Amino acid sequence: MQPTSLEQVIAEALEDGRARLHVSMPARVVSYDEDTQTASVQPILRSRRVDQEGTSSSHQLPSIPKVPVAFPQGGGCSITFPLAAGDEVLLVVAERSMDEWKQAGGGDISPKDPRRFDLSDAVALAGLSSPSTPLTQVLAGAMVLAANDLRLGNKTATDFVALASLVLDRLTKLQTAFDAHMHATAAAGAPSPPTPVPGMIPVGALVSVAATKVRAI
Repeated sequence: MQPTSLEQVIAEALEDGRARLHVSMPARVVSYDEDTQTASVQPILRSRRVDQEGTSSSHQLPSIPKVPVAFPQGGGCSITFPLAAGDEVLLVVAERSMDEWKQAGGGDISPKDPRRFDLSDAVALAGLSSPSTPLTQVLAGAMVLAANDLRLGNKTATDFVALASLVLDRLTKLQTAFDAHMHATAAAGAPSPPTPVPGMIPVGALVSVAATKVRAI
């Protein structure tokens, strides 16, 4: 059926424009490139169209390759983690072409391609979860870092951090052994405590070696 009025022509043109304009949407990771911090993603929400007869239909949007992944960073600090196939992300679509920015970065770019709100200019925000499948590692009033391998400082860190309970246990055993140690007394033939060395500070009661805010397992 052909449009019968100018109003219908304008309405259909506006609807077609809205259908082509993308702002943000959830997506799933198909693959992730750790070296470039880019991912191939599949939009989860289908596109919806209504034809001239008023019939509604939907179709799956295409997979998007080499989408930059945004991790928390700034001031020389960053938090990074690997992404696996199936992880959900939030796609945010740039207003203009990001081709030149992707290639060389920079702070003042005039895009050559006039496209706007195109899916090829999406950025993926890592960490999105549907309310139907919320994160399980949460605790009110605490930041929880859950990982099988946690590196502090930078990715080359290899020395393991000591746990306060294990350190205190080992120190307690050393103190117990030290306090129980006896020397043989030649004159009496009986053991006696070691003779204090001048200037030596007694071990005394052990104090806690635990941090006040950071916990680990």
